[in-house]
Amino acid sequence: MNKEQLVKETIVLLASDLFKAIYERDACGGWGDAAEEIIRYAEKFEKELDWQEDDQRDYIELLEQYEERIKKELEL
Repeated sequence: MNKEQLVKETIVLLASDLFKAIYERDACGGWGDAAEEIIRYAEKFEKELDWQEDDQRDYIELLEQYEERIKKELEL
C-alpha cells in the first residue's frame, strides 16, 4: 500500500470540496495558505484513518464525516 499516494488522493478530494470555502475565509492569507491547510488536513486524516490493506471501512463515508468536522471547526 502506497501511503503517499493515499495522502495525495485525500488532498485532491478535500481540495475539491473545501478549498473555496477555506480560501474565502477572512483568516486565510491567500491561496498558498489555503493549500497548506488542505494538505495538513489530508495528512491528519490519513494518520487518523491508518488505512490497512484489508480494510473494509468506507473511505468516502469517513472522508465526508471528516469534512463535516472541518467545516464545524472552521465555522464554514
